[in-house]
Amino acid sequence: NNPILFVVPDGREIKTHRETAKDGKVTIVVTVSGKLINNSSTTYTAKEMQGISDRIAKGIVESYTGEGKTVKWRCVANISVASDDNLLSISDHAFRLYDSEKLPDSKNAGKTRPAGVIGHAPKGEKVVELNTMIVKDVPMADGRKATLERTTPHELGHSGKLGHTANRSSSPGNLMHQTSNPNSG
Repeated sequence: NNPILFVVPDGREIKTHRETAKDGKVTIVVTVSGKLINNSSTTYTAKEMQGISDRIAKGIVESYTGEGKTVKWRCVANISVASDDNLLSISDHAFRLYDSEKLPDSKNAGKTRPAGVIGHAPKGEKVVELNTMIVKDVPMADGRKATLERTTPHELGHSGKLGHTANRSSSPGNLMHQTSNPNSG
């Protein structure tokens, strides 16, 4: 119950640990490991899948790296493409691509999320579900401009049990605001 100070020894969670420099500055290092899985009807080449995986890793690293007045935090994202030679393991997050309107509804087995949902992650589970529209940079029907690089870390926050920011006008730039919020970051 203290993720800032301890690393989960069996690797079943996002790993965090502290590094203290000689000058006493502390850096919190967050490591996310996962595999990209194509559950969509689109056939991607190995090169395209690797490109999507790289974009996901880049978005996670940029979103979870920063510096405050007294502490720094740095993210390492090890995201690869699942294959017969690179199977999803119990310690991995699963980053799953779905066709538009085909995202599973984790609260209603066998059902799908409403039209226009660009991503979803069941709280506390190591699954991030992504609409292929954001892979293709296609604008959503309601005009929202969502990106793979922002949506993936937002959904990863949900898998880490974070909810949407309650006050839509607070916390400008907060990653946990939904894309439709002008304060989203």
